[in-house]
Amino acid sequence: MSTLAAVKAKLTAAGLPDADAVVGRFTLEMSNAQPVAVGALYVGGNRIAAYPMLAQMEDWRSVRQLCQAVGCALWSGLPKSGKDRWKMKLVSATEAETSQFYAACGAAASWKDAVSSIAQAVPRLVAIHISNALIANRVPFSQACRNEAHPCTESLRSGAAQYSLIPLLSAYAPQLINYVPPDQVCMDGSDFSAFFTEYAHGFECIGESSVRATMKRLVESVIACEAN
Repeated sequence: MSTLAAVKAKLTAAGLPDADAVVGRFTLEMSNAQPVAVGALYVGGNRIAAYPMLAQMEDWRSVRQLCQAVGCALWSGLPKSGKDRWKMKLVSATEAETSQFYAACGAAASWKDAVSSIAQAVPRLVAIHISNALIANRVPFSQACRNEAHPCTESLRSGAAQYSLIPLLSAYAPQLINYVPPDQVCMDGSDFSAFFTEYAHGFECIGESSVRATMKRLVESVIACEAN
């Protein structure tokens, strides 16, 4: 039967900082109850219940059940700020992403051409946000081509302003949006446990590399928020 050590190993392989501390606070308690088709559930506090069904599952499935339970446990400890950020899937643009936009402007003839030339989904979304801000403030395209800073985009460039990843998740991971695994209801219906489980498995369900990397960064920042 899989144990929390298997979850810790998955999270360590996925690159979660201090996976030992994240998982080590929880205890796995054996239960003789017989919930239908469920191997493990978060039952409150630091306790995760393991049911007889867990021992009957294939290893890969039992590990996923335990990941879902740990995800629900982590969600229960999040402060409101962390939960609000997660619900909106808020992330900050990186310096590399904003620089990519201005480099694209230097090689393009228009805002549309600059945005369209960016191949990856997340940098392209960042480019859309920056170009929309510049256009709304009547900044000429030639200024963007010279990579001149403008007050209207400073918060995006510095990372102070966050944007939602939901539009990209709707396209590249629709099966995870608002999904809660059966019998793993996380307090207010959060989909965090589903994404946490996929994080532990390398987000293989997300085919676009920049969305996958940005979701990894978001999950890690939300978990760090819980730890603080």
